[in-house]
Amino acid sequence: MENHQKLLGIRRDAIANAIHHTIDTFFNSDESFRRKNSSCLYYAHLGSEVCTRIYSEINRDQSIYYSVQGGSISIRSTSDTNDTSQGVNFGGKGESDKPSFEEGRFHCWIVGLCKNGQLITPNANEFIDFTSKYYHCHALNQGHEWTRRDIDDYLWVDNQCDLRSKYGISVKADEEIRKKSQQKWEQFDSSQAMLECAVRTYLSLYSKRMG
Repeated sequence: MENHQKLLGIRRDAIANAIHHTIDTFFNSDESFRRKNSSCLYYAHLGSEVCTRIYSEINRDQSIYYSVQGGSISIRSTSDTNDTSQGVNFGGKGESDKPSFEEGRFHCWIVGLCKNGQLITPNANEFIDFTSKYYHCHALNQGHEWTRRDIDDYLWVDNQCDLRSKYGISVKADEEIRKKSQQKWEQFDSSQAMLECAVRTYLSLYSKRMG
């Protein structure tokens, strides 16, 4: 198997900070916007495009990219790692309760690395969520207590298999949600301007950290 270099360390921090800065800039730090579940769509699609562009420039390989997935996610809200009875849910809560794009009952996140429409390492793919800083807020809005340690400002997990054991998170992909989120992002007038802003911000932050 080819040896594909991942984005690591300082680059991840700079990308995450650039994504948060850009979203805040374009939506005027609107708390009501961030509380809507659908805000994940903008974080995920903007984030995947930024990660892809930076990866392509660093590794000189435009065939590899980061992809958005959509569906449902459940986050444990208690400090008890064995307690999965209560949690923050975006999307369906059971086999018969599917996520709904129209009702804003879904979540979007990023996976990588991808090539030719497939994950390069399907059993150990990266999971990225730039909205993890809002899990706590969403838990309170849903009426849950939040007794666990707050999750970091972003999640960038090298192996998605670690999500449940290390973070108490489970995800379930839904292709229809992904397609509808992609369509909405493509119709969003400010998507290209947001991408350029995020890349500029990343370059500035990264150069300062390396300087």
